[in-house]
Amino acid sequence: MYHLAAPKIWLQAHAVIATPFLRLGIQPHSAHTLFAALMLAAGDIPPQILSFATAALIGIGLYGWGQRACGQVTGLFAAALWAGSPVVLALAPVASYHMIASLFAFASIYALTNYATTQQRVCLFVSGAFVGFALSTWLWVLLFLPLVALSVVWFAIKETRVQPLGFAVPGLAGAA
Repeated sequence: MYHLAAPKIWLQAHAVIATPFLRLGIQPHSAHTLFAALMLAAGDIPPQILSFATAALIGIGLYGWGQRACGQVTGLFAAALWAGSPVVLALAPVASYHMIASLFAFASIYALTNYATTQQRVCLFVSGAFVGFALSTWLWVLLFLPLVALSVVWFAIKETRVQPLGFAVPGLAGAA
């Protein structure tokens, strides 16, 4: 599995080194650093457990969000749809950064919806921070960035003030 190749090479070299000979080995993944730290403990099993745990956390988050929004049946349905998805079933037990990036993206969307309902500006900061964490985990999250940016701009236009931008941008900058 190529997601653990770079961390394994880092551990063998006792340093973080460039791996241009690996497929996607040059991209900055904070997950690789986390995988390397976990591999020091017990090989490749802890990164797999982390990936599975992040998939489970997303399912728990979807259940809680659905239950809060529309009731317990909706929460169970949302969690079941997540857990039954073929992509989740394929990637959850594999040590991959996809589930970690998905957790950060989910947390960002959840924080944005919390801001929409509560108007607590800290939610915008948290949303920006989670987008930054997701970007440091997987660069394809750049495709997710316009959605969050448009949402924050929409909040700024809706409230007729620029303050939402002042909370989301520092969160993104600090995390990236």
